[in-house]
This record gives sequence, C-alpha cells and structure tokens, in this order.
Amino acid sequence: MGDIKILFAINQHTNQVTSAKCANRDIEYRCLDCHQLVLLRFGQIRLPYFAHQALASCQIFSDNESKEHVSGKYQLATYFTERGYQVELEQYLPKIKQRPDMMLLYPEKKQKFMIEYQCSPITIEYIKARNLGYQQMGLLVRWILGKPYQKKQLQDGTLAKFAQPIGANQIGICFWNTQKKQLFKIPWLKLDGQRSIKNYVKLKKLADLQIKQLVRQSKSFNIINNQLYQMHRSLWGIPWELHNFKHLTGGLKCSNTLALVQLYLFIEEQQRCTKDTLFDFTKTLPWYEFCSMDQGVVQRLWLDQVLSEWTNLKLVSWESNYWFLLREPTWFNHLDLKIMSLHQHNETLIGKDSGRIKYIN
Repeated sequence: MGDIKILFAINQHTNQVTSAKCANRDIEYRCLDCHQLVLLRFGQIRLPYFAHQALASCQIFSDNESKEHVSGKYQLATYFTERGYQVELEQYLPKIKQRPDMMLLYPEKKQKFMIEYQCSPITIEYIKARNLGYQQMGLLVRWILGKPYQKKQLQDGTLAKFAQPIGANQIGICFWNTQKKQLFKIPWLKLDGQRSIKNYVKLKKLADLQIKQLVRQSKSFNIINNQLYQMHRSLWGIPWELHNFKHLTGGLKCSNTLALVQLYLFIEEQQRCTKDTLFDFTKTLPWYEFCSMDQGVVQRLWLDQVLSEWTNLKLVSWESNYWFLLREPTWFNHLDLKIMSLHQHNETLIGKDSGRIKYIN
C-alpha cells in the first residue's frame, strides 16, 4: 500500500503547523492527529508531503472525516499561522471532553479562540452543547462552514445556527473556500422581496413585490390584521415609511415589514417609549434561536437599525431619554392611490439616486 500523503505537520521545535512545501529535512515533524513522527518525502518530480512511519493508531483519514474537512482544516491552519496566530489542531480539552478542530492563540492579545470547521449537517442541540462547553472554560468559539454549505441557499434556521459577529455592528456567516483558499464573511441581511443581497434594485419592483406579499397576508386572520381593522386600516395600506426598503439584520421569523408595523403601532399606542421599553417589545417578536451568539445582541442591532432609519425619515425622534413619533405617516385606503404615490416618496425613502436603492456590500 502506498503512502497516505499529508500536507501539514507540527514542527517539533517550534510547535507550529508547517506545510510540507516549507519543511526542512533536518527537523522532525509530528502528525497533527496522532502526534507520531512523520517522514518528509519529496523528489525531483513529486510534490513534498509527510508520511507516517506506521498508521495503526492514526485517525487522520478516518471515515468520520471527509477529505474536504481534512483539506480545509489544514488550509485554515496555514491561513491563521501566516497571520501571526499560534495554531494547535485537534487539541483535546479533558475538562469538557471536547476536541475543537483547532485552537488559536494571538500572542499580542493573549486570547484563545476555538475554531470549529463544519462540513456536514449538524443539529442545534449539538452546536449548543459544543458552545456551552467552551463557554464554561471562558473560551471564544467561531464556526466556519465548508464547501457543502456553500452549494445551496441556506435557510434562515441554518443561518441562525451559525450566525456570529463578523464586524462592527454586523452579524453573518464565515465560509472557507478550499479551492481559492480564502475565508469569506457574508453578512446576514434581510430585505423583504429579495432572497439575496444585490448592489442595486429598482424601488418600484421591490414595492410591487412587498405589496403583493402584504395583500396575501391581509387575507389571513391574525392579531395584526384584527388590530388594523379596528383602527380602520389595512396591512396592504401601511405607509411607505413602514415598508422594508433598507437591509436589516437577519433573525426574524416573520417579514421585516410585519415587524416594523408592530413596532410602529406599539410606539403609537405608548406615545413615549424608553429604549429599554422598545427593546422589551422587540424581544416579543418571532425570532429564530441563535446558537453561536447572544440573541439579545441581534435584537438590539435590529432595533438600532430601525430607529436610525426612522430618524432619517423624520418619523421618530429621541428626546429626554424617550422615543416618540414626530408625525403620522399616510395610511392608504385604496391600493391604486398608494402605488401612484410611490414616486412622491422616492427622494424621502431612498435619496436622489434615480429610483434605485444602493446597498453597501
């Protein structure tokens, strides 16, 4: 049987993960999984690689770990090593009986990060159990998704399982592309009527899609429709200001527009609301269960984005530690009149950009 080629191993002297292409024959290397000595092999034709002296106790290519997972894990080890992190792969943590794919230590901050590289389907319960173990040890964890998760449009429930902070005031998903050897951070943003983030979208097209959605939802019996009916209003007749024309942080099980209507009606009823009062109401909206970050962080981020947009539209204002409505926007009783009035709101809703909404990538 030929050698099983391993592209990365641990440098015996520096304890760093080393690529076979950069290895030195005068240095000893150990397997990332079983920590046994491995041999560096290369020639004039074949590419350098490491090989075990014996494979009896090594599970580095076991049936439980796909080639995609092994390859991605090694690539990530190189990626983080090149960026100044100290990397340890498959380091067993006896206190919680867990073995993360890798442990990162950034010397300057002296902070450890656990990396879980996920290529196969996984349950919410398993993710929560893994995260809880790391939390008990005061360790941060980041989930990175492999190729299988990049082949399809992820459902919101899946996004909620792996969503985590990816930047200032932004949550999203981290992907590793084994072909390009690149780490991608994709923000989780939602816009009613759009399944994916686009640089430009026509306002009229977006408005038409949202109105059709609201007309369908108006036919069902629910608390919102009943509340609006008693106020001689309708869901499809909501003001343009309450439409979801700007990307908002994902996480809601309902459309952003339905949530915006409920939030507006709450402020209208209360007249004056503290930030905590609005946050408590936001928590009552239907949210997905988050596994890898605090749900409250997501809810506060969504609320801040909404209040910021409504402030720009001069719909609400903040004064003396209270939020309140500045004006009552126009509610529509006739669908044709609402559609005809859209051009009047163009500049107010999206600025002077020829009827197109521009999004930030």
